[in-house]
Amino acid sequence: MEIQEYQSLMKSVSAFAGKIGLNPHGLYKETYNPSTNEPSWVISVSWKDKLDGSDVLYTSDKKLEPKVRFKLEFPVITGIESEIKRYAKKAEDVGAEYFLKQSISSDEFVEPLPSFLGLSKVIQVEYALHEAFHVTSKYFMGREVQQIPVPMREEARAMIAGHIGAIAYFKGSDLEDEALSHWQKHLDFANKVIQFYKRLQEIYTSKAENEGRYASQEQKLKEREEVFSTAREQFGNELGLPINNAFFRYWNYFYGVVPIEYKRVSGLENICEAVKRLKGN
Repeated sequence: MEIQEYQSLMKSVSAFAGKIGLNPHGLYKETYNPSTNEPSWVISVSWKDKLDGSDVLYTSDKKLEPKVRFKLEFPVITGIESEIKRYAKKAEDVGAEYFLKQSISSDEFVEPLPSFLGLSKVIQVEYALHEAFHVTSKYFMGREVQQIPVPMREEARAMIAGHIGAIAYFKGSDLEDEALSHWQKHLDFANKVIQFYKRLQEIYTSKAENEGRYASQEQKLKEREEVFSTAREQFGNELGLPINNAFFRYWNYFYGVVPIEYKRVSGLENICEAVKRLKGN
């Protein structure tokens, strides 16, 4: 896709976002000047015998991000490539696992990087409407907020808004079926991630069969490899690699409450009403 085609699509999507109740600010720029900022990357880390990244990256090294301990309250950490790869090296040094990938988009504006321009139109529209949801005012506990103060719910609703918004955007076109099947595919991914995540939690907290003690680390590692093997068969490389604890920490953050949040709008045919419910109205 060329820049001109990208701008034309974003102009159209921006207008559509406004019509369905999303904030279109930043989706379209009349004149696009390439950003000089480095692309963002994301990383999730975890210990091998539990779904937890506590203290994996904590260090007294002043060269590292000074707020990294605070950031580790979240399963996903964002930064520039050199920073993220430094975190990956730190995880390796302490025997932990990591999962990293380049970020396609960020709040307000979807940068026309090669990684974005190479996506299908359906996925581009999903990303654009996803980001529009993030900058749209919402309601939580009776008050207006910029983002829902429960990060997993904010991400789940943004994902839903992006996908069902794309279905509505392409309704009646030759891309409607593609938008529908892509959403169903991600709903399937969400359910599978949740199932695998729960199974891993059971393994790491289980007690040895017929005994009153916890399973050994060796037994836990053996059982988790069986889970990973099944996951590799079902996901392939579509959600990225490697498939490890950090992989599931990452995707559970984005997918973990998607099925629950989708119940808010499942069955609604009016996209404006669906967006209104996702905003908490």
